[in-house]
Amino acid sequence: METNQNKIAIQKLALLFFLQSADMAVSERRLSEASADLALMDYFDFKINLHDICDSHLASRKDAVHGRFYEITEVGRETLRFFLKELLYSTRQKIDAYCTDHKQDMQLESTVFAEYIRIGDDQFRVVLRILENNVSVFELSFFAASRAEADRYVSAWRKKAMEIYKSTFENLLS
Repeated sequence: METNQNKIAIQKLALLFFLQSADMAVSERRLSEASADLALMDYFDFKINLHDICDSHLASRKDAVHGRFYEITEVGRETLRFFLKELLYSTRQKIDAYCTDHKQDMQLESTVFAEYIRIGDDQFRVVLRILENNVSVFELSFFAASRAEADRYVSAWRKKAMEIYKSTFENLLS
C-alpha cells in the first residue's frame, strides 16, 4: 500500500524526471498539461510539488515575459540519480516518450511570444516576438481591427514564427 508521503515523493521525482528528460527550460503550462495528460498527479498536487522542488533547490524557476519556466538543477539531478529506482520504469518511459513527441513544441514555447492588448473599441495592438535568452531578437507590432483577428494572428504566429522570421530576412537581403 502506498502511503501519502510516498505518493508525494514519487510525484516530485516524476517532475524532476520530466525536467531532466526535456533537457531544456519547460513552461509551467506545459508541465501542468503533461502532468494531467500522463496522469502523474492532479493540478493541486502539481502546484504544491512544483513549489516544493523549487524551494528545495531541486529545480529553478525563471520568470519570463511569456510565462514561468523551470529547469532541473544539479542538486535535482543528483537527487534524481539517487532515487530514480523509486520511479516506475513505465512512468519513465511515458515521460520520455512525451518529451520526445513534444520537443519541438516545448522549444517554441520558450522562444515564441505573442500577445495582444485592447487599446480602444475594436482596436487591438498585436505584439509578436522571437526571444533568445529572454531577449527579443525579432519583433512585429501592429494593429488588429477585432479580437478575433488578433486571436488569428497570435495563433498563426505560434505555428509559423520561424518560417516568417526566415522569410523576412531572406526577402530583406534579396
